[in-house]
Amino acid sequence: MDSLVIVDCQYDFIDGSLACSGSHEAVAYLINFINRHEMEVLYTSDWHSPANRSFKVNGGIWPIDIVEEYSAFHGINKKGIPLGTMVTDHVYVGGIASEYCIKETVFELLKAGHKVTLLVKGLGYVDYNGHLAAIDAMKKLGVEILE
Repeated sequence: MDSLVIVDCQYDFIDGSLACSGSHEAVAYLINFINRHEMEVLYTSDWHSPANRSFKVNGGIWPIDIVEEYSAFHGINKKGIPLGTMVTDHVYVGGIASEYCIKETVFELLKAGHKVTLLVKGLGYVDYNGHLAAIDAMKKLGVEILE
C-alpha cells in the first residue's frame, strides 16, 4: 500500500490570513482522491514558535503565524515518530503551498530514497509563476507528475 502525505491543508492557508490560490480546489481534489484510492494518509500541520527566525519580526519574510523549516519530512506525530519514517517507498504528495512546504517535503522524500508522485490538482500555491517553477524543479528531479 502506498502513502499519501497531505501537507498543511489547514485554515490559515485555505481561508485565513495566509490563504493560498487554488486551495479550495486542491482540498476538494484531495478528498476525492482519498475516496477513490486505498492508501495510508498522513496529514501535516504547520506550527512554529514565535521566536522562529523566518518571521518578519525576527528578520524573515513571514508573518508571526508561520514557518521555519518548510519540509514536513522531519515533523513528528504525538508519539514522537517522524513523518519520514512512517511513509512507504512510494509516496503521493498534495497540499499547500507548492513553492514552499510541498517542494521541500518532496525534496527530503527524494533524498531519503522514496519514489514521489505529485498530485498537481491537489496543490495550493502562493504565486502562480512560483508554483509552475516548483513543479518544474520537482519534475527535473524525477518526481512523477500526476495532472
